[in-house]
Amino acid sequence: PKKAGRKPKYDVAVHPALAAALLLAGTIEKEIARLLKIDLRNFQKWKERYPEFRHALTDPKAVVDERVVSLLLKRAEGYEITETKFYEETTPAHQVMNREGDMVTIPAVTKTHKEVTKKQLAPNMSAIIFWLKNRQPNVWRDRQELTMPDVVGAFKSLAGPDIKALREAKAEVVDVEAEEMDTEDDTPDEGNL
Repeated sequence: PKKAGRKPKYDVAVHPALAAALLLAGTIEKEIARLLKIDLRNFQKWKERYPEFRHALTDPKAVVDERVVSLLLKRAEGYEITETKFYEETTPAHQVMNREGDMVTIPAVTKTHKEVTKKQLAPNMSAIIFWLKNRQPNVWRDRQELTMPDVVGAFKSLAGPDIKALREAKAEVVDVEAEEMDTEDDTPDEGNL
């Protein structure tokens, strides 16, 4: 009998294939180690010591990554799906008269129909944004790197007209308002006519 806590012996015919299958199913390395009944430290040693075990874990990752990239691109572009629906139509039982004049019961009949439709799924904006931010980060990332001339130019455009011009414009508005108030006082009040 095995001693408690004894680590399993590495089997070249079993462990690489099992690890690759688990990885392709989406299992993370920590969980693969647990399922192989070894601790994470021994799992790392197996990866270092046995090249076929290491490749079994790295090659499927590339396959999974390629599948994810393909699905992401598909979502970003939009794609067509085929939906198949089944529905039943039942004709109720009913009575009819046969040639001899007797009433005969016709049993209920259920027919199954198949309906196939094609739908175009629109591109997914989240997938598009994710793709662009990661494939062209200098163009599409949220934060842009600015140089000092860019910053100075932005501040100049924000500053707008100078203070003197603003004061002159304000003075003109005040003068026009004062003139309008003077002309209102000169017009006779309709109640006093």
